[in-house]
Amino acid sequence: MPAVTQVVFYDDKAWPERVEADEVVRVTIVRQPVSGGDPHKRTTELYLTGANAAALDKALDPWFEAGHRPGKPEAPVRTRRKYLEDVRGYVDAHGLKTKDGKRPAYESPGGSFNYPDPLLAGFDAWEAAGCPPPARDKAA
Repeated sequence: MPAVTQVVFYDDKAWPERVEADEVVRVTIVRQPVSGGDPHKRTTELYLTGANAAALDKALDPWFEAGHRPGKPEAPVRTRRKYLEDVRGYVDAHGLKTKDGKRPAYESPGGSFNYPDPLLAGFDAWEAAGCPPPARDKAA
């Protein structure tokens, strides 16, 4: 009868305690100067329990949330609230009023905010032309 060999991987973080690993996690970090130059690269493979793998994920989350996909530098995403605040700044800076001329173009008769499609389209076109959103007085 042939011999059977069982390979058991132990959690690297728990070493020297012998706790069986549930997962293999490969981590690679490449540091590249923005101005060019040679990158510094480190790679490691970890055998971890589910709990330690989750702890590693949690520890890295803030870094992944702050970053962007490689090769695609992106500005932080503007929230809907910030977008509508910029629309109000645009309306106020351009003196856009409702048809009766009594209220800003985004304000309904009852005092709530209303953003008609033509208003948003005008703002989007204005912004796409490279015009930055105007600063808005927070007291307004």
